[in-house]
Amino acid sequence: MAPLLRKHLREADAPYPVGVQRSLNVLYEHHKHKAQIRLALLQEVIKIFRRSGLRPILIKGAALCYTLYHDPALRPMRDIDLLFDKSEVDQAQALLREFGFSQSALPIPKDHHHLPSLHKIIDGVEICIELHRGLYPNCQPYYPKVDFDNLYSTGITISMGSAEATTFNLEETIHYIYQHGLRAPLTYEPYKLI
Repeated sequence: MAPLLRKHLREADAPYPVGVQRSLNVLYEHHKHKAQIRLALLQEVIKIFRRSGLRPILIKGAALCYTLYHDPALRPMRDIDLLFDKSEVDQAQALLREFGFSQSALPIPKDHHHLPSLHKIIDGVEICIELHRGLYPNCQPYYPKVDFDNLYSTGITISMGSAEATTFNLEETIHYIYQHGLRAPLTYEPYKLI
C-alpha cells in the first residue's frame, strides 16, 4: 500500500512527517525498480509465447497494474499470472524453463488450476510466474465454467512498453475480481481491495 499512500498524500498536498515522506519515497523507489524488472521480463516472455503461437491472457495484478493504474509501481505484486488454454499451458511451461526459469518442486495436484510456479532472479529480484490452465480451483462450491476462447476473443489488448498483451475486458475483470476475491473457497486470505 505504501506506493499508493504516497501518491494520494502527494496529490492531496497533505502535511505529514518528513520521516514518513522519506520512508514512502524509499518504498516507492523499491517497488518502481521491481516493476521495471518485471516489465522487461514480461515483455520478453509475451514475445516468446507469441512467436510460438501461444495465446496468453494476462490476469490478476499483472493485468491490473497496466489497466487500472497509470504507474505499475503503484500495484506491488508477488507473482505474474498468465492464463492459457489447457492445450497450450504445458508448452508454455516448457518454454519458460528453456528461458532459464526454475520450476518449484512443491507438489501440485494434477487437476490444480495452475502449474507449479516458475522462478528466476534478475538483478537480485526474484520473479515468480504462475501459468494457469483454469481460473478457479476445482472444488466445492464450484465456480463458473470458463471458456478460454471466449475470454481471449472478447479480451482487450494492453500495451506494455515494447509488447502487447491480452487481458480480460472490463466486465470480465469485475466478474473475476469478485469470484477470486470475495467468493469462497478462495477467501482463505484476508481480501485487500487495493
